[in-house]
Amino acid sequence: MNQSLWIPYPSCPVGVQFDSVRERHSHQLLMRHDSDVLEMAQSIEGAGDEAWPDSPVFQQVEPCELGEGRQGIVAVGLGGTSHWSMAIDGDLAVGLKFDVACRVSESPSFLGSSYRMRQPINTINDSRVEWNSSVNSGGRVALELLQGSLTVTENNRRLVILADPVATGFPATIRWGYRLFFVGNLASA
Repeated sequence: MNQSLWIPYPSCPVGVQFDSVRERHSHQLLMRHDSDVLEMAQSIEGAGDEAWPDSPVFQQVEPCELGEGRQGIVAVGLGGTSHWSMAIDGDLAVGLKFDVACRVSESPSFLGSSYRMRQPINTINDSRVEWNSSVNSGGRVALELLQGSLTVTENNRRLVILADPVATGFPATIRWGYRLFFVGNLASA
């Protein structure tokens, strides 16, 4: 079953959509203008037998009420010996806030969220990237790091948000976070 969440910015809503792929849910980061929906990035899913896939393993995705009219999505899953979770908070003042966590029983070889870019990006700095959209008369959507580290590789075609390796003992819960939001038009920047 597909689930989506949109932040209704008046000039350019941003959203996330989850789709079932095999035994998992992948997700896309989206922007909408009028009737056009533009896929900004697609999560990179690993193989079913990988202990540390490119993106978290989500088998259940559910919408939720957060109070004060805010909507959200909660995603959970199990991969190898690790438990994954993501809470997405839809807030007009903040955008879509992604809080991701993994409960690990050993030191991970990779832990983060990876995306394949579907639209050209501009790397602003080591904690923020922006997409310029031809759909929205120069509108810009940004992804900003909240916790962890951010890298762009493969000629700006792959975005990786890594968890901070803060665990000193195991088992441990390791978190990372980011937000997706509308910045504005190039003319107003």
